[in-house]
Amino acid sequence: MKIPSRQAGYLMGIPLIMVLVGVVLTILVPVLPGVPGKIAMVAGGLVWIVGSFYMLVIPGWLPGDFHRMNRNLRIAGWLAIALTITFVVVSLLFRS
Repeated sequence: MKIPSRQAGYLMGIPLIMVLVGVVLTILVPVLPGVPGKIAMVAGGLVWIVGSFYMLVIPGWLPGDFHRMNRNLRIAGWLAIALTITFVVVSLLFRS
């Protein structure tokens, strides 16, 4: 399958890895005891933060690429997502 030249540079593996990590964490975290479950949540959060950085800040191709968003706006969006993921992971780590 040939990728159109305007889509070149976009790695579809990153969103697929993020979905896979989300599904695996949904299944494993309730089953894993204390510390291993917390380690899995932190690792999953880091994967999601790095994946969202790749998709928002350094994309090779964007859907509807006619008007690229300003880089500062993309960084601000990524920071909002990263802070939300961090807040959720930390709040789940410190629950009883």
